[in-house]
Amino acid sequence: MSDLTAFLCELPIENRTKQVVISNRFKDAEGNPLPWTIRGISFEEACEIEKQCVVRDAKTGVQYVDNTAQAIKQIAACVVDPNLNNARLQDHFKVKTPEALIGKLLTPAEGRKLLAEIRSLNDESMVEDALEPAKN
Repeated sequence: MSDLTAFLCELPIENRTKQVVISNRFKDAEGNPLPWTIRGISFEEACEIEKQCVVRDAKTGVQYVDNTAQAIKQIAACVVDPNLNNARLQDHFKVKTPEALIGKLLTPAEGRKLLAEIRSLNDESMVEDALEPAKN
């Protein structure tokens, strides 16, 4: 039997943060690249994001996860700084949501780099590697 005391402690999932530079386009007053602060999310949060991204094919009726929407929602959930909910920033780019702001702020390469950093922080590559044999 396992020792349950290891599971009874508080696990600081919410406290996992990391600063990453995803582009040289964003600079401070001295010309240094500005880091973005990202945070880890819980399995529960990741499942909720996935659930929000399930769509049904109009022709076949088959449900699937819209991976692009999931990636954008995951970025929006994990970026702490810059604050993607900031009304001034959203107004500047004429958008109303953090997801839309991501589309205006980032190039495709920057978006992929940011998503890779977020997935690394959330250890998603290890989860995906573990699930791959089960799919086959």
